[in-house]
Amino acid sequence: MIHNGIAYGDMQLIAEAYDVLKLVGKLSNEDLHNAFAEWNKGELRSFLIEITADIFGIKDGKGDGYLVHKVLDKTGMKGTCKWTVQQAAELSVAAPTIESSLDARFLSGLKEERVEAAKVFKSAGFEFAKEIIDRQSAWRRIVCLAINSGISTSGMSLSLAYFDTLQKGKITG
Repeated sequence: MIHNGIAYGDMQLIAEAYDVLKLVGKLSNEDLHNAFAEWNKGELRSFLIEITADIFGIKDGKGDGYLVHKVLDKTGMKGTCKWTVQQAAELSVAAPTIESSLDARFLSGLKEERVEAAKVFKSAGFEFAKEIIDRQSAWRRIVCLAINSGISTSGMSLSLAYFDTLQKGKITG
């Protein structure tokens, strides 16, 4: 059970690395394939890194583009990650990476809600949505300043990540 929880944490880190490389670094699928393949030659060598590298090279045999871009950003769960987080809580052990992967799975399962929330944030039709949108750059600066200063702001950071997921309407890319 614990091994599966750790694997969920690894998958969350891989997904976050993908988002940063794709959206900030503007890496192509070929570049992503090469980066993950290179990582798989070193200390990050693992089955998950290997299959991540592989998926970026697979073209959609039934249409245009790459298969990775056709995967729906919605998933279910069997409970092993949740059980790992529950066990960690019972033992008073922090498991932030695994906990964040569980949160991402919760959000992933809410595809329809995320799409609707993104529409609300784009239109800024509700006063609360408008207030959040108007203040998000200050929120981001505070979180960045704290991170760069070595100050833990997990509540602010995770709340910002939650907001970003709702605002985008999708989990990655």
